[in-house]
Amino acid sequence: MTVEEAKKLIEEIIKESGFPFDEETSFKLDELTKFIFKEQKDGANACYIGTNYRDQGKYDQALYYYELAIQYGYEPAYEYVADLYHDGDLSSGVDFKKAFEYYAKASTTKEVGDGSFENPGTDVHNDAKIALANMYDNGEYVEKNHDKYIELIKEVYEELKDSEFYTSKPYVEEEMAYIALEEDDKDACYEHLTNAICLKLESAFNSKLIDEVDAVNQLVNLKYKIFEINKNSIFLEDIFYLLNEPCKLSFTNNGVKHYIESLIDDNKLAICFDNNQWFREINDMFIRAKLEDKDFIEVAEGTENWEVEK
Repeated sequence: MTVEEAKKLIEEIIKESGFPFDEETSFKLDELTKFIFKEQKDGANACYIGTNYRDQGKYDQALYYYELAIQYGYEPAYEYVADLYHDGDLSSGVDFKKAFEYYAKASTTKEVGDGSFENPGTDVHNDAKIALANMYDNGEYVEKNHDKYIELIKEVYEELKDSEFYTSKPYVEEEMAYIALEEDDKDACYEHLTNAICLKLESAFNSKLIDEVDAVNQLVNLKYKIFEINKNSIFLEDIFYLLNEPCKLSFTNNGVKHYIESLIDDNKLAICFDNNQWFREINDMFIRAKLEDKDFIEVAEGTENWEVEK
């Protein structure tokens, strides 16, 4: 087998299998990637192998290949090594000193990958800066330094603010909202919170995961603890706040008007969706409610004309 044949086979296996991989598929991918690494001695490939092991929960093996990746010049692997030491995944346990040192090295690299087999490391220098910021804020290995945390978060924000999407951008927008609140800049706080909500809502639409929906829920409720909601101009995400109290909302989808009503039943929240579907939790409704034979989360982005019914 040649390297090119092995790469083609990997592409076919990934395309056919989907994610997460079962044990047999993971084994095949591991063997193929190890073969390619043996032939090419490429750092990016070693990083890919390490990530396969990490995803299987085999953290010590992941560390071995991440360190090989660094040895062969693939700098994004610094961040992945730092994560293992910081999170205590290795058999040696938590090591904040090593985590800090590796994050510091990762924060200086500008090599950006796309997550592909050939270049798996994504925009790690910003991820590493975020991790360093949190270590300063929490006093992990270094003394607590909130000013340094703010400085690093603002650096990342300045680099990411004009990008269309980046996995950590919602988090950075949220952190910038807290910083703006500390600095008594209510307008900036409102803007950052709104941006974070929109980004996390988009992520929820794409993933359809309850954790992503809950992240939207928490941010929306935080926003309206700080700011007063305008009930004459509401949007889809506002339902996470409004439905916590008895109210009736309407919206249109494909020109048809629909209703969601929240009630208090036996001191517990009850939500009636489209007159015949009942839920106890807003997140559950957002994921499981049916609208015209589709899950609500699949069509929610296209809903319009949200109103609070009198």
